[in-house]
Amino acid sequence: MFCHSLVASYDPIAQRIFVGSYDHVVRILDISTRVPKPLHELRGHEASVRCLAYDSRKKYLFSGSFDRTVCIWDIGPPGRERFAQLVGRLSGHESKVKSVAWHAASRLVFSGGDDHKIFAWSTQSGSPQRMFCSACLTKSSHIFF
Repeated sequence: MFCHSLVASYDPIAQRIFVGSYDHVVRILDISTRVPKPLHELRGHEASVRCLAYDSRKKYLFSGSFDRTVCIWDIGPPGRERFAQLVGRLSGHESKVKSVAWHAASRLVFSGGDDHKIFAWSTQSGSPQRMFCSACLTKSSHIFF
């Protein structure tokens, strides 16, 4: 059932796991019982899902894909997963997105890709607040938010 899974993120409070895969889908699974129970599938990417990050406060999931985008999903509280929906798409990478991270204090989503760029995205506006070229970052570089 999940043999093509690539990445996972965990919601410890709701006892659910989010699983991204080669088939472009993110699956939500209930893992509160011995056998994981599928709850919902999130479809919105056009290529394999390669990274996930979760905002446990707002119940947002961020998924990065080889389609060069980061999707923002409103997962909602436990028991409402079937109503989860795509609420935003962050576009700006010129190549595959390979990492995504949520920074709660700044309310920014960070993404990194094969284009050697790191974006800091506002979840409010959907626009990049900052962009860094990874080749430009050195040991003496300082990044402040």
